[in-house]
Amino acid sequence: MQFFSLSLVVLQLVLSVSPPTSDNPPAGANLEVSLEVKTASIPEAKTNDKAVNYHVSFDLAIKNNGTDEYNIPSPAGQLWNVVVFQRDSGKVLKWNWTRAGAAPASLAAGHELKLAAEWDSANDADSGSYVVTATFLPTGSVTVRNFTLPPPQMNADILFTGRLMGYYRMPDRQRFQVDTDATCTLKEETASPDARTFFNNFGSRPHERQIRVGMGDNFAPNYFGRAFAEADGSDPADTQKYGASKGVYYWDTQASMWMPPEDLVKALKNIEDVRTGRGTIPTDNVACFLSYAHYDAIVPGMLDFHFGVERVRELARLLASLPAESERPRPYLAAGADAGCQPDDQDVVGQGPRSRARQRQNSTAFCNEIPERPHACR
Repeated sequence: MQFFSLSLVVLQLVLSVSPPTSDNPPAGANLEVSLEVKTASIPEAKTNDKAVNYHVSFDLAIKNNGTDEYNIPSPAGQLWNVVVFQRDSGKVLKWNWTRAGAAPASLAAGHELKLAAEWDSANDADSGSYVVTATFLPTGSVTVRNFTLPPPQMNADILFTGRLMGYYRMPDRQRFQVDTDATCTLKEETASPDARTFFNNFGSRPHERQIRVGMGDNFAPNYFGRAFAEADGSDPADTQKYGASKGVYYWDTQASMWMPPEDLVKALKNIEDVRTGRGTIPTDNVACFLSYAHYDAIVPGMLDFHFGVERVRELARLLASLPAESERPRPYLAAGADAGCQPDDQDVVGQGPRSRARQRQNSTAFCNEIPERPHACR
């Protein structure tokens, strides 16, 4: 309804301010008027950061389908009143005649007179919906054309990987002792065999128009993706009692060390952060691969919850903080996941319920900015 009422307003304006400039055509002159809209892209407007702009022109024609000739005033542009406006806002746009100069004194039966116009170059745009109305003043005939400039075409290659399963790591083995000087070891020669194959085929950086997406099951279940290990593959000495699984240990941000579960309550300085889902980890060899490979977005899969939902959130914070010589952090997206808990689930130290992932409709992402959400059943 908005479009039709807007068109009527414009047409009333056109007819009220533009009286006919010639007498009505004779009975034997049967005039047919037409309006055609042409859009053309502007190649020089295309850059890496800007979409193609379009320039719009209009072809108008008068054809005498009758038996008598029709006397034409000169210039022929005085026969028309053209209005171009944006469909949504109603803003009237400027335009100019490009071919409407001197015309023959008359239009013989069966002959056609063509005119051309274009909108002002300031109107060139990359998308939008528009309306042009052309009123043929001698007869009051109104022709309306709606036209839409298509949105910019996406010119990108999407490289997506699924079920990396923890085989893609950098470095290949993650030591229990943390190198405080560097979050990630950015040396391709230290990467796992599968990661080196990835770099050989796709490089560590995407090309200019490539988007890289990780489609889930990135961190597990491969052993060296989910466990600490020495360079020779053996378990670190500090993990002999509880095993080498990464999910068993919590990171003490103040002591800068991994804490075993029995020391969680009595020694962990950031215990409240862990309990309220705000814990962090210093590094992860799979996360370092994803960052070094310049993934643009990563989503978790079922196997990524091998370590528990809290570790998934800690991995999200780690990925959000890794510069890894890139321009932006890697976002970890999980719009459908909800970190909830059940009263009968006890954590590894008996100090409260263990979080589990549940699906909840209309939940929000818990990736880079995770709201503080204390466990309701604690």
